[in-house]
Amino acid sequence: MARRDRPRLGLAAGRAGARPQDVLPVLVWAAFERTYAGPALDDNWRALFETLDLFRRTAVDVGTALGYAYPHDLDHKMVAYLANIQDMAH
Repeated sequence: MARRDRPRLGLAAGRAGARPQDVLPVLVWAAFERTYAGPALDDNWRALFETLDLFRRTAVDVGTALGYAYPHDLDHKMVAYLANIQDMAH
């Protein structure tokens, strides 16, 4: 893989910087909030799949901007595998 120049991100995070909810698009922030789970097993499975979905959408956007293709076939197989594990747990 060739090294590419990457744009610098000009936002500081944390106490002295911007709060994520103030700089992320509303739909992305809402998706991020859904990645948090409660103590119930079903809540954790839901949060895992929400996390995977958010990662996928972000990886596709970033990869496209940098000239990389997202491995949708591998992603689909991984999600199917996790869904199978989830079914076995019930």
